[in-house]
Amino acid sequence: MNILLINPYSESPYPVLPLGLAYIAAILEQNQINVTVVDAWAERLGHEELSAAILRSRPDIIGITMTSTMAPAAMEVAALAKATINVPVVVGGPHSSALPLECLANPAIDYVVIGEGEITFLNLVRTLSSGHPDLSTINGIAYRLNGEIIVNKPADLIVDLNDLPMPARHLFPLNRYRTHLPYGRKAPYMTMITSRGCPYNCIYCSKSVFGATYRALSPDNVVRELKHLIGTYGIKEYRFYDDDFTLNVNRASEICDEIIRQGIKLDWSCTTRVDLVNDELLGKMKRAGCYTISYGVESGDPEVLKHANKGYTLDDVEKAFRLTQKHGIRILAFFMLGLPGENEQTIEKSIQLALKLDPDFVSWGIMNLMPGSKMYNDFSHQFTDRSNNESIKHPMAAGSSYNIYEGAFPLERLVEYSREAHRRFYLRPQYLLKKLFEMRSWDEFRGYAVMGFDFLKSIAAQKLEAKP
Repeated sequence: MNILLINPYSESPYPVLPLGLAYIAAILEQNQINVTVVDAWAERLGHEELSAAILRSRPDIIGITMTSTMAPAAMEVAALAKATINVPVVVGGPHSSALPLECLANPAIDYVVIGEGEITFLNLVRTLSSGHPDLSTINGIAYRLNGEIIVNKPADLIVDLNDLPMPARHLFPLNRYRTHLPYGRKAPYMTMITSRGCPYNCIYCSKSVFGATYRALSPDNVVRELKHLIGTYGIKEYRFYDDDFTLNVNRASEICDEIIRQGIKLDWSCTTRVDLVNDELLGKMKRAGCYTISYGVESGDPEVLKHANKGYTLDDVEKAFRLTQKHGIRILAFFMLGLPGENEQTIEKSIQLALKLDPDFVSWGIMNLMPGSKMYNDFSHQFTDRSNNESIKHPMAAGSSYNIYEGAFPLERLVEYSREAHRRFYLRPQYLLKKLFEMRSWDEFRGYAVMGFDFLKSIAAQKLEAKP
């Protein structure tokens, strides 16, 4: 039995190792099932090259990961795979978990894995290879039967993540993955996921794969995987890809304690919420090597935050930023334009808050309706589908499909606000001088140069678009 796992192509210049596929590959290897991986994004494969790679692997089953932003590409890959070799095609991931019926409308797709994929996909592979498959016994899948779409009952969440093998990173083209500022100031750089499930209820977030129940690797296993990455790949920096790395403050503290105790000297970064840090923890994180934390601020208006169901206040934001800066940890602040209740005044409040907080980096995104989120369910009948509109260039979604909730503003206006907010923050003379003196490595200098060049290109493009 040969299994081929495919990561679809994307126009983004920063391919990310798909850890979800890496976990599935690891569980297959653990069960003595031959598995091959083709990352069309990282390897920049066109249709002909991908078709040739599929034929070379001689698969019995093909699995494709599908995020919402890359759903059109994943659909194309499914059709290409089916046309190349007529074997079962399975899709999984956030988009297909949220919209299994939509995915099965594509005749090239035979099965959808809904939710966490490791055990469900393994069960599906075993059942299909048995010669007498009884698909009704597999929880967490959708499929066609006699022209009807069947959705089986949900699979249970994986209770103990410590039972999973480490991701099979060795199957991926590791030299092809790139990152961008504020991450990756040292190379080699890798990513880890040490927990799953978020109990918070932000209206724009989808939990179609990991759900709301928090589960985590033990501190010992986190450090064991970290030491494996150092010994096997020689990493010098890593990023925790957890939604909320410090959700369990005691666990985060224990991880830092173990890193310090074992003398591990690496730079690392993470993402968390502003109400999930404190002075003691931040000090320990700094001593353990943390140099950047990404916080979701989203808006500078308390009513917009309330509508988004964020669960924290602007006072929480200011306190977290003040403590993080006190310990010399860099901050990436995420803001989101177009949330319910947004208007010109609330956008200006957000810009003013960003200038006041003065983080090291800001990212101004635009509210996307992600399948599986409360916003999608509540407002999908109002959205504007931009996936085929070539005249709109969303700076954060090149080559992707996305749906925009156009409340007070159309997408074009939100894009203008995003560019204006980035300009007002990054083109301040004091900011430019500060960053010039902070650079600590050639990789970091190169990252700033690339970011600056891309930023100036976007400004030039906007000026050209504005000409009559």
